Amino acid sequence: MTSILRLCAFSAWLFLCGVPSAFAQGDDAAFEAARATYLAGQHAAALEILDPMARAGHPGARNILADAYDAGNGVDRDPQRALDLYRAAAAQGLARASYNLGVLLTEGRPGIPADVAQAIVHYEDAMAQDYAAAFNNRGVLYTKGQGGAADPVKAVEMFRRAHELGDLNGTDNLADMLRRGEGVAADVPRALELWRGAAARGHGPSINNLGAMYANGIGVATDAQAAFALYLLAARKGALQAGLNLAAAFADDVAPRHDDLRALAWCLWSQDRAPAHQTAEIAATCAVYSEILSAEDTAAARALADTLNQ
Repeated sequence: MTSILRLCAFSAWLFLCGVPSAFAQGDDAAFEAARATYLAGQHAAALEILDPMARAGHPGARNILADAYDAGNGVDRDPQRALDLYRAAAAQGLARASYNLGVLLTEGRPGIPADVAQAIVHYEDAMAQDYAAAFNNRGVLYTKGQGGAADPVKAVEMFRRAHELGDLNGTDNLADMLRRGEGVAADVPRALELWRGAAARGHGPSINNLGAMYANGIGVATDAQAAFALYLLAARKGALQAGLNLAAAFADDVAPRHDDLRALAWCLWSQDRAPAHQTAEIAATCAVYSEILSAEDTAAARALADTLNQ
């Protein structure tokens, strides 16, 4: 069976649009301009504005500066500094900072052990303000039994609320629970409806999962060509699992598009994007693909993967 992305665990890089603070309107205008500059990848230029604002107590600036220290964007990476800044912004009532703090504590960082119990506290702070992505991540913890017993019924409740609030990861995860009938009665037509809606809004994981439904003939007629087109579109949206599904499609000995070099290239593309906890598993898959290739073809696959990254 072609893989359906199990659960989109944690979305990141979410930044404040409106700031609950007493800062002057001009300060908020400067913040929004700096935020746009940061999101455009001009990190150092943005931080020249955001750093003094953060020192003056602006919660949105603190949240983005925390992301910069967490990722090493425009500054040397410093997870502890990121943690401190997220905590300061969350203490000011910024829901997005509470959410980001939950993500950091769920995953852990060098020198900062994961603390799921505390992550849940911060997710629930954000949920109290109807911050959609926090409901999704809380649902993921319920599915995995992290921070307590696994509870698929509660997970569905969380994903449904995230979906209602407009979080597309929540929509994707709700659809997957409906497909599998976990925590809720199985309803494949409703799952397809949800995935199609999220795919229409450009959500890569949902596009990938819709492709998997066509690949496996679940609720729709089997259509390998449609599945391949959807995987390709999902990969262009950055969906990691789509790259692995493309690799499997190219590796299929009986498929008209069989191409072992491209299979390895797409696997390497996925490996390049994988979070740390998935890297070893994907690397092992790529090693299987590379075993049947010459050293020259393996190098060519690596070069092709690099072009796919652009």
